[in-house]
Amino acid sequence: MIGAKMTSHPHLENVASAISALWTCNVLQKMEAGLGWESANHYRNLLSKIFTVAKKWGYFSGANPVAGVELPEKIAVREKHILTLEQISRLMEVLPEPARTMVWLSLLTGLRIGEVLGLPWNNVDFTSGQIRVTQAYYRGTSAPRKPNAANDWFRFRPLSKQIY
Repeated sequence: MIGAKMTSHPHLENVASAISALWTCNVLQKMEAGLGWESANHYRNLLSKIFTVAKKWGYFSGANPVAGVELPEKIAVREKHILTLEQISRLMEVLPEPARTMVWLSLLTGLRIGEVLGLPWNNVDFTSGQIRVTQAYYRGTSAPRKPNAANDWFRFRPLSKQIY
């Protein structure tokens, strides 16, 4: 019957442990073959959420078998490249507006591109020299920043005339 609530079954506990073990082995193999750490982490979180909801809805009564699954240490896939002052200068010479201003803002404040794109003018306070970051632009949509963001105020210094 669709929508009927099942009761937890003792064999389901064994199935849950088997699923967790098989998943862990499978994901680790896929990581060795090139699956990214973030993707593996998302899969682990999804499987954990499935067991959490199953328990909440009464389909599963045991401990979440995914709770103890640990992924290998996260290793940076790409080397981070920091622009030199000369490279920044050359970049600013060739960038058209408004891209030039957005790049400067990002370089001077550490804002991510989505935060720059989602920044409304009323969140820029030239008097106090602060920018309030309350939303970000991602994949065509402006959305509030995550509530656990540690600090949504970024200090900035007024740009000197030499910069522009």
